Amino acid sequence: MRNYIRLIALVVSFLFCASIDAQVLTLAEVKAKSGVQLSAADLKALMPDAKVINHTVAGSTRRWNIGSGTFVASSDGMGLTMGHSAPSSGQGTWRIDEGRGTYCVTIQWRIIHEDWCRYFFKVGDKYG
Repeated sequence: MRNYIRLIALVVSFLFCASIDAQVLTLAEVKAKSGVQLSAADLKALMPDAKVINHTVAGSTRRWNIGSGTFVASSDGMGLTMGHSAPSSGQGTWRIDEGRGTYCVTIQWRIIHEDWCRYFFKVGDKYG
């Protein structure tokens, strides 16, 4: 039963963080700081050499190097296991949605599958 509860918490946390975590600043904060939305062309130029560090709502830190379209993501698993580390990795792909101008990611973790797209903004010298 305990493992079943942990699995449910893991799935809910990943689903929740996939919809919220990609933005460090709120949209209102981005607008207040004169943030500029990146175009598909901007993303294509920026992404191939990018290193992504993604912090989930639950407290995990996830990392990947974007490269040529495929990557291996790693997670420290913190926040999902009551303070204990539960490292994991997953195979991923990324693409730029030309029509919407979004960065889209698919990651197949051991237990769950993520598939999401995000708009990116530049605020000063930072991207998010």
